Amino acid sequence: MNKIGVMIIEDSGVVRLLLEEIINGDSRLRVAASVSSAEEGLRLLSQVRPDVISMDIRLPGMNGLEVLRQMKSEPALKNVPVVMLTSSGEEPDLTTSYALGANAYVTKPVDFTGFVDAVKQVGLFWAVLNEPPPDRLESPHAA
Repeated sequence: MNKIGVMIIEDSGVVRLLLEEIINGDSRLRVAASVSSAEEGLRLLSQVRPDVISMDIRLPGMNGLEVLRQMKSEPALKNVPVVMLTSSGEEPDLTTSYALGANAYVTKPVDFTGFVDAVKQVGLFWAVLNEPPPDRLESPHAA
């Protein structure tokens, strides 16, 4: 069974480490890459093709919405699913995320247990329920 490769784009070191632990603790998932900035994420996407990306909106420098805009405008990246995992519950962020092609929008719960549960549920969806597009099933660049 192939594990679902998740790229994490998250500026908070604590949140990034927690995401890595939760993802690597699930037998169906693995961390394909983990970076702290949008620029690092975009650079890495030229080398690694994850099965799904977990990305914060509030990133230093370029924000997650701009990364999403750039990704979805590139033919090689437009089918990579993106989950906006963010502390922003603001409607403009939600609306813009979906307008730019986000596949899911999850507001980070503030309590630890809620956060862990939310990440596990998102992981379960991508690992078990989601059907990837045909070009992702046998991608030579899959991470």
